[in-house]
Formats: sequence, structure tokens, C-alpha cells
Amino acid sequence: MNNACSCYAGYSGSDCSTYTPPNVQNKIGMNLQGIVYWTTQHPFIDLHREGSAWVYFIVSQGWSSGAAYSNQVPLDSNGYPTYLPPGIQVGTLMARDVLTHYDNGTYVILYDGDGILTFGMYDVVAVRYGVGRV
Repeated sequence: MNNACSCYAGYSGSDCSTYTPPNVQNKIGMNLQGIVYWTTQHPFIDLHREGSAWVYFIVSQGWSSGAAYSNQVPLDSNGYPTYLPPGIQVGTLMARDVLTHYDNGTYVILYDGDGILTFGMYDVVAVRYGVGRV
């Protein structure tokens, strides 16, 4: 390329014959069921990719009560809300009704900005809150 040799990703050496496998343990699956929040198969490390669409609430009112406000909630390039109008909350469903078919361990939520994160319908033994991290 441009009068210079380059090896495919993971290969090196003068003749590109030395292979170094990546030092990651990516989860991936084949022949999976659909990607939905109630799946018992989790092909992604980021569970939010399996989550439901954002559900909009008016504070102290019922499910989807704020649906009319969805066009007033800007999303960033990754699909996360960047601003909520006063009195509006958003929620999503993740790993719901999976009857413990999810990996044990520590789950981490990272965020920028100010707000309150709450969790419901979950099977969690401990929650630790920190700045930008739950």
C-alpha cells in the first residue's frame, strides 16, 4: 500500500508470518435467538445493546406516560440521552425475565453528567455509587 508493505492485523515480521493472537476475550455467539432484552443468550458485553428502546415517563406517572416527549430528548451518537426536559425520565429494560440466565459477576455502568440512576426488577446483591460510575 503506497509503496510500503503492511501486514494484516495480528501478523508481523519481515514476511508477515508471525501471528500474535489478540489479548482479549470477546464474547460472540452463533445461531442465537433474536437480540432482545428478555433473551437468555447474551452475545454482547454491553448489555444495553440488547436493551429495549428508551421508554419516556412523566415523573410520578405510569409506563410510557411521557412518550410525547421522545422527540425532545436528544440522543448522542451511541443512542444515550444527553438531556431530559424537567419532569421527564427515561428508562430501558435490560436482562429482564431471564430466570438467572446471565453471567454472574460485577456489572458496571459508566456515565457522564448529572442525574439519578435507579434500578428496578433486578437481581442485584449490592450497588456501589461513585462519580460517573455505578
